[in-house]
Amino acid sequence: MLAPNTNKIPKLTVDAAVNFSNAIGKQRIKFPVNFANLMTGAEARTNTPYGKMLYCKTIGKIFADIRNLGYTDENILIARKDRYHNQPRIVRNGKSLEPIWHRSTLDLLAAIALIPDARFVGEITSYKAGHRLDCDLITKLYLNDLLTPVGNG
Repeated sequence: MLAPNTNKIPKLTVDAAVNFSNAIGKQRIKFPVNFANLMTGAEARTNTPYGKMLYCKTIGKIFADIRNLGYTDENILIARKDRYHNQPRIVRNGKSLEPIWHRSTLDLLAAIALIPDARFVGEITSYKAGHRLDCDLITKLYLNDLLTPVGNG
């Protein structure tokens, strides 16, 4: 969901949540988009279930689209049913928030960056979405002529 800016000073706020049936579980963060928060999100690795990682390192190697994923314990966060296979990087109050930081900054904001000049202000709310829904959202904005240019500055 996208909502227009209601603040006197234009800003972009993200409210994102995920819900997985493995160690990731339910996660939610809400934050203003600024340099410090983007730097936190930049530390977040993509996540994958343990079974997919195992598949990619074994049988998946015979398929070209899987063979080149390059999954390692260092570049992905691997979620088992009740715990992580490797150590999460972004932990707050004893809970790993790496998946939601990745989702909100590296996935969702990457889709928003498809807007010309990347000057979107307002509030973005995302719950259990993914790459496809993000891109569908941007497509709908274009197709329905819902993007309003703002002045320079």
